[in-house]
Amino acid sequence: LELARFEFDDYCYGKLELTLMAQLLPEWAPSHDALWKQGKCMKQIHALRRSPLVTDADIILLANAWVRETVSLIPDGVALLKELSDAKVMIAGLKKLPVDPSILYWLLKNPAELNATMFSLQKRETKDVNRIVQNLSQSLGMDYIDLMQFICTTNNNKGACKIIGDNDEILFIDDNHWSLYGYTFFGGKIMHEILKKSL
Repeated sequence: LELARFEFDDYCYGKLELTLMAQLLPEWAPSHDALWKQGKCMKQIHALRRSPLVTDADIILLANAWVRETVSLIPDGVALLKELSDAKVMIAGLKKLPVDPSILYWLLKNPAELNATMFSLQKRETKDVNRIVQNLSQSLGMDYIDLMQFICTTNNNKGACKIIGDNDEILFIDDNHWSLYGYTFFGGKIMHEILKKSL
């Protein structure tokens, strides 16, 4: 099993029209930002078209720190990947904690208390965005991977979001990036789910 990562800015999923670039910028942003983004996207798409990571892949997991605006670009992203590769494309949901856990690491020393506190702080927005991504994935005929199911769980009516490992390892460095321990801890679970869905 070989794994690789290809990074691609979310606003580049869309068709590279200046109007689209402008839509993704705040109203106060200067118009040259849209032109800069367009140029950056052209370079990324050129690199993507030449990358054996995409053309030779068996499975591609499209993942992002989705927000409502970028979710609408998923169909264009999937179409581009389908054009470049025969790989099975899956879509991962948003992986985002309600607060940066580094704040809690110093306030709460007990791992069980940390994990339970993070669960109690969960925001509805993450669930709502993931529901939209899941529905869109189904409408595109793509498999959906819910990353939050591996992070926040309920057992015997007690909820916890795993931000501290069983041996007190810090699993997150901020609200949506895993530490090296986190990559190891969650990576195996995600790979198992990907392989299960690819059968």
